[in-house]
Amino acid sequence: MHQDAKSRPPPAADKLSTEERRPVALLDAADAAVGEFLSPLPRLLRNAARNSKRSGRPIHRLRVALRQATTMLNAFCPLIANKEFRWMKRRIRCIRIAAGRVRDWDVLRGNLEKQAILDGALRDWIGAQAERHRRAAHKQFLKVLRELDRRKISRRVARIRSRLRWQGQQTVPLFEDWARKVLYRAVTDLLNASQQATYEIESLHRLRITAKRLRYTIALVCSGLDPATAGSLRVAATELQEQLGVLNDRACQIRDLHCLYQEVPSSLKSAFRDFLVMRQIGLESAIEEFHNDWQA
Repeated sequence: MHQDAKSRPPPAADKLSTEERRPVALLDAADAAVGEFLSPLPRLLRNAARNSKRSGRPIHRLRVALRQATTMLNAFCPLIANKEFRWMKRRIRCIRIAAGRVRDWDVLRGNLEKQAILDGALRDWIGAQAERHRRAAHKQFLKVLRELDRRKISRRVARIRSRLRWQGQQTVPLFEDWARKVLYRAVTDLLNASQQATYEIESLHRLRITAKRLRYTIALVCSGLDPATAGSLRVAATELQEQLGVLNDRACQIRDLHCLYQEVPSSLKSAFRDFLVMRQIGLESAIEEFHNDWQA
C-alpha cells in the first residue's frame, strides 16, 4: 500500500524535462504531500508556543505552514475521509485566526520604527499600547494551542495518512492529470477575484488570498506541471501577492489604530488623529497606484 512505502515528495518540476518525468500515482502524491505539509505542524506549533513571546518569526512560519496545509487539504480533498478533513480544517482555521491577531500587532510595532515624522511621545504611546494588545493576543494564542493539544493533531495526521482513499466514482486519475485540474481551479479563482476587485480593501484582500492560494498550489503540484508554465505562474502570483500584502498590512494598521483611538490621552488626541488621517490617505493613494499598474 502507498502508506507503507517511504514517502518522498515528487521531484521539483524544474529539475526534470517533460521526457524524463514519469507518471505518478495520485495516492502516492497525496501521501507525500500529507507528510510534507501536515506532519511538520506539531513541531511548528511547539516552536511557536515556546519562542513567540517576543519574536514574531515563529508566528510567521506557522501561519505560512497553516496556509500551505489548507491548500494541500483542499487539493487532495477527494482522497481524505470527510470527518478527518473537517476536523483538520477547523483546527487550522482556529490557530490561524489566533496567530493572525498576534501578527497584526507585530506589524504595527515594526511600522512605528519607520515613521520618522511621528511625534516621539505619540510613537512611544502607540508602541506601548501595541505591546499591551500584543501580549493579550499572544496569551489567547497560547490558550488556543493548549486547548487543541499537539498530540491530537499528530494522531489525526497519522490517521489521515493511513486512510487515504479515492472517494470518487470514476477511475483514480494520475497525479499529472489531477495537478492540471487543481491548477486550473486555482487560476480560475484568481481571474474571478481580479474581475471583482474594486477599490475596497476587502475585495483586494480576497484577491490577495487567491493569489497566495495559487502560489501554494503551484508549489504543491509543480512536479505534475510543465516547468515553464509553473514558473511563469509562480512569479506572477508571488508578485501580485506581495503588492497586495503591503496594502493589507496598511489596512490592518489603520484598523488597529482605530481600536486605540478611544484610549488616546487628550494631550495626544490631535496628533493621533492627524497621523490616522495621513495613514488613510496613504492607503488610498497606494490602492490607486496598484489599480493603475494592474490595469496597465
